[in-house]
Amino acid sequence: MLKVKFISFSFNRGGAAKAASRFCSITGEFAETDCVSPEESQSKIYAVLHFLKRLVSFVCVLYFQRKSGVKCSANFFSYQPAVKALTNKSNNLISLHWINNDTVSIFDLKKIPYASILTMHDEWFYCGIEHYFDINQKFDKSAYCFNNECGVTSHLSFLHYIVWKFKRNALNNRNDLVVTCPSHWLASRAKKSHVMKDCDIRVIYNSINTSVFYPRPQAHVDNERLKLGLGNRYLIIFGAIGGAKNSLKGFSELESALEILSKNIEIKGKLMLGIFGGKRNGLSLLHGFPVHEFGFIPTEQEMAEVYSIAHVTIVPSKLEAFGQVAAESQACATPVISFDTSGLKDVVIDGQTGLLAEAFSPASLAEKIELMISLPDDQYQSLCSGARSHVIEHFSNAVITRQYESIIEEQFLKKQKAL
Repeated sequence: MLKVKFISFSFNRGGAAKAASRFCSITGEFAETDCVSPEESQSKIYAVLHFLKRLVSFVCVLYFQRKSGVKCSANFFSYQPAVKALTNKSNNLISLHWINNDTVSIFDLKKIPYASILTMHDEWFYCGIEHYFDINQKFDKSAYCFNNECGVTSHLSFLHYIVWKFKRNALNNRNDLVVTCPSHWLASRAKKSHVMKDCDIRVIYNSINTSVFYPRPQAHVDNERLKLGLGNRYLIIFGAIGGAKNSLKGFSELESALEILSKNIEIKGKLMLGIFGGKRNGLSLLHGFPVHEFGFIPTEQEMAEVYSIAHVTIVPSKLEAFGQVAAESQACATPVISFDTSGLKDVVIDGQTGLLAEAFSPASLAEKIELMISLPDDQYQSLCSGARSHVIEHFSNAVITRQYESIIEEQFLKKQKAL
């Protein structure tokens, strides 16, 4: 029987962790799986040692992280059970996911076994220490693009350069690796990079469990909206872990859009904002619009309830490798408004599953919100049905399972032939 060992910092906390967990779950339908994760370590000794290693690495990147506002990782250390899994001579197939927070160090990347699968959840693998390339710069003009110079002076710092160089040396010429990306945007950049240009890069979307994320019955939705005191208002929701603090999630652009809309007296009486994904901060009003804080939502079932009672989900992110919130919302037949950018372009199809605003314009975002709530009912319902259909056809477990199973079997055969 096929045996696949998944390596990820976590399988529970954060969007990448949940995506990795879903890949592991769907793989379990046709293969034996095992997970290696420092976050869910059963050994207190390993957990303490790993925390101390992470602390050292974090101090090294702290200055750059604060300066850029983007998560940075040096990965100077490894979680030893992960290294053991990489160097084990068994016939297991290795599937690597989010290996930051010192799960697999830049020095151990060269130990990735032949015919492994590497799943990208952001841009870290082909960048330096940053997880996302600067949105104010052109990637094609950067040192990370294979068409350009790649010396130390071409990089933002020596730290960026040295981390990038170890990744390039480890992954360059690894045409045995299949690298899966959750969007065409991310795959395109990976193909253009010095680090991954020789890898076999494919688009495999993150899977959405459409038997959990589905539209709730209208009577139930109406009752829940009544409990919120929604009245005749439209409920627009925004959510992300640390969303209001993370500039890439676009909360400030949403706030500016609401400020623009607040100048329209008619619109002002039509909207309520719902916020989920973090701690409740006691926010009840924003630019004259009532606010309901859902807080942290622990289960997918409860999250699907929130999507279902909303009229529209706003995803004003500046960068998304995929757009998990957008896809989950659409699975619940709730249309999405997002910026026309990055991986969101694969999820939100303008005029079919939601609306795309000009990146990164608060005025355009305000215009799309106003347009959405003014749509005739038949056009709005068309977006709702189109949103769910798009998810079922492209992101559902059944679709992604078939695609991923094919890659695993292909890599397993490649590994067998090499033995």
